[in-house]
Amino acid sequence: MKNILVVDDSSLVRLKVKNTLREEGFQVTEATSGEDVLKNINNHPIFDLIIMDIILPGRNGLDTIERIKENPRFNLVPVMILTVSNDKENVLRAIEMGAVDFLVKPFDKEELLARVQKILGETPWQKAKKTLKLEINRSFRSKIPFSIIMAEQKTSLLGGSMGRNIKNLKIILEESLRSIDTIITLSEKGFLLVLPATSTQGVPAIIQKINRTLTAKEKTTSWYFASAVYSEDGENEEQLLEHARNQLIKD
Repeated sequence: MKNILVVDDSSLVRLKVKNTLREEGFQVTEATSGEDVLKNINNHPIFDLIIMDIILPGRNGLDTIERIKENPRFNLVPVMILTVSNDKENVLRAIEMGAVDFLVKPFDKEELLARVQKILGETPWQKAKKTLKLEINRSFRSKIPFSIIMAEQKTSLLGGSMGRNIKNLKIILEESLRSIDTIITLSEKGFLLVLPATSTQGVPAIIQKINRTLTAKEKTTSWYFASAVYSEDGENEEQLLEHARNQLIKD
């Protein structure tokens, strides 16, 4: 899962960016100032993207970008700046210093995600929605239902990185499912399974099977499961995903 550093002294801006990105499967680290970034950056893994406001208390965003680019661990990490509409001069300076894109405040969620996708590529949730669109089209034409199952870890794995184990568990899970099924990693602790030609009656048995497969590999981990069936639980990809996510939240 990709990790994004968000640097802004406004708690509202950080909250908006964090919530939007986490809904798309990104891990988000927050910082409130340039000093905070430079003091703690070496204590973190390499970020995949840094989103930084230009106007910060103390050390401004431009100076912080310059210092980041001097750090051999982070000089290749892309930086996207946040700016206000009348700050053309600083935007141009940031680009000259290596910023790869900019976002003008105020911004909406769709624009933020579009800019991030441009830099980092397709997000897990975008991939999920695209896959579901294809399945909905096929199911509508064939009149054959399909189902989705979300699987999310209840507890962390003891010792080691959860992210690395998710990759290993996905491989194991693929071996126990049909070749027509699709597994999409949504986050560092969860999957989405897309199951063509699977009705409501078939879902419980599949959940039992994947639960046995997952817990047999990692006995220290338990799982939440949620499901949705087209078109009983939703008529489009957004509704299907929302139905399953609401079940996980309630559990």
